[in-house]
Amino acid sequence: LEHVDTPAAAVESLLAAPPHVFQHLRSLRLDHVASITDAAVSSLLRAASGSLEALSLHHVAVTDASLEALRQTDTSRLQSLSLRGLRDVTSGGLEALFTPGLDGLHSPPALRRLELASLHEETVTDDVVGAAAAASAPEGLGSGAGFVRLDVGGSSSLTDLSMEHVARHCAGSLQELDVGYCHRISDKGLGYLVSVA
Repeated sequence: LEHVDTPAAAVESLLAAPPHVFQHLRSLRLDHVASITDAAVSSLLRAASGSLEALSLHHVAVTDASLEALRQTDTSRLQSLSLRGLRDVTSGGLEALFTPGLDGLHSPPALRRLELASLHEETVTDDVVGAAAAASAPEGLGSGAGFVRLDVGGSSSLTDLSMEHVARHCAGSLQELDVGYCHRISDKGLGYLVSVA
């Protein structure tokens, strides 16, 4: 099994499958599945630890517990994380996901694509973007490391400082940036990206 894009009706049978079924899972998309819980996400992440390359959770009722479960698994191959419309995730949970050196946890994921659009408008902060950008380009991964795509649309608390973080860590890699409805990011902030490109 390498890819799961499951309709709501199949979630129960999916969760009942033996864990070895997911040991080679590369892509998991659980978008708009009302029955998805933190426990279900945690179970699937444990089963796919070390193999998952893409995870998408759009508009599901999960909390910071799912982010903690993600951090407790081996995300060394995770390249794409899409968390669109998660209304119960906090900035503290996102910061913990991307902060290195936390006792007992794996390294934060070095993502190429990150989507944090349509979260609660104050959830995605400059600190979250800074930590995520730094984690996307850890030392030793070379100059091509960093985000290729970053979507933080609708994050009204972001300021030009976020663009400084992205410019510092992702200037050589960034190809797509969505900061729509991020009204506190100015032309000056976007200029940071242009000046280092």
